[in-house]
Amino acid sequence: MKKGTKEKIKVEFIDVGQGDCIVLNWTKDEGSPGLGIVDCANFDKSRLYFENKAIKEIDFLVLSHPHSDHFYGMRRLLEFFKEQEIVVKEIWITFLFARAFLNGENGISQKDFIKGAVKDVYLLDELCALMAEIDRRHNAKESILKFAFEDKTISLNSEYQLKVLAPDIVESTQSFIDFTFTPKTRKLKKTLKNDLTQNPDANLLSSCLLLLSKQGNVLLTSDLTSKEKKRIFEKHIVNLDDLQLMQVPHHGSLNGFCKTCLNQMPYKQDCIAVISVGSNNYGHPKDEVVKYYNLNFKNLHLTGDCIDSNKVENQFFNEESSLAELVDCLDLNDIIGLESLETTYKGAKSFTISNGNCNDG
Repeated sequence: MKKGTKEKIKVEFIDVGQGDCIVLNWTKDEGSPGLGIVDCANFDKSRLYFENKAIKEIDFLVLSHPHSDHFYGMRRLLEFFKEQEIVVKEIWITFLFARAFLNGENGISQKDFIKGAVKDVYLLDELCALMAEIDRRHNAKESILKFAFEDKTISLNSEYQLKVLAPDIVESTQSFIDFTFTPKTRKLKKTLKNDLTQNPDANLLSSCLLLLSKQGNVLLTSDLTSKEKKRIFEKHIVNLDDLQLMQVPHHGSLNGFCKTCLNQMPYKQDCIAVISVGSNNYGHPKDEVVKYYNLNFKNLHLTGDCIDSNKVENQFFNEESSLAELVDCLDLNDIIGLESLETTYKGAKSFTISNGNCNDG
């Protein structure tokens, strides 16, 4: 193993259109490659990335929470790994971490709990199928099922560990239950807050992951709500002082935007911010959010390079854009290894943490 190899880690935000897919690449203490994945919203758009990697095993896969722009591609991703005989060692989920609800206690069945997050029948079927596959893998001892909640950790090597900051195992779960089920009968409420295909209260279950190292820290926020963000910033402000890289919560929505929290960060001008976003009907990212990060952070990147993050009126990229169209939109100064463009997947924003710095590429 080359000197300093294990002190480096690459964080890649894959362009999957609207949604998240984040890949961590590092070197373990014994010298073998480590790989972890957080969410997969669209397998078709991420498949080329995984096909071009010489992957033998996945150390962990995290499902941040049960919204389709985070889970929709995960079942097909797991099928792909099985076809390629790629081992997935651990699967971490926040969605069903309360075992009481898994066992049908308090009058809430597992299917009810899933219905509380997703209302659209097609999405509900996909989420149920994903949960069934995770359960099958766990029972067959193909993957170990683990529950991600505050203070759990995933050790990467002697230099890096991934610490779970959210959800809070009691407060977040109970809040989701209270918002979703009738208190007395514990039956699923007939009318939720709006007519979206997904219950927005499922964002209460969003994971927040802090990558800790002496080289600098990285914050991965999925659809973290403003309330949870405030709790995290108040409790973990020491670790958040040295952020090198931060995912902007909830695809740049106002729901995950907490200016008071961000204003407490003393070194945010040294931190790179990334928004995972694509063409959508929600108006993400919001102008106010884009303007704040552009003004106060070192750099702001969006997973679609066709988006100019300095021009908020041009916020969305075309999910159907071909690789050639994507290349036309790229700043060539940002491309590493341009000569290998034809054989290398470029639909990602990559950042390497090393020597106390966060560098593009």
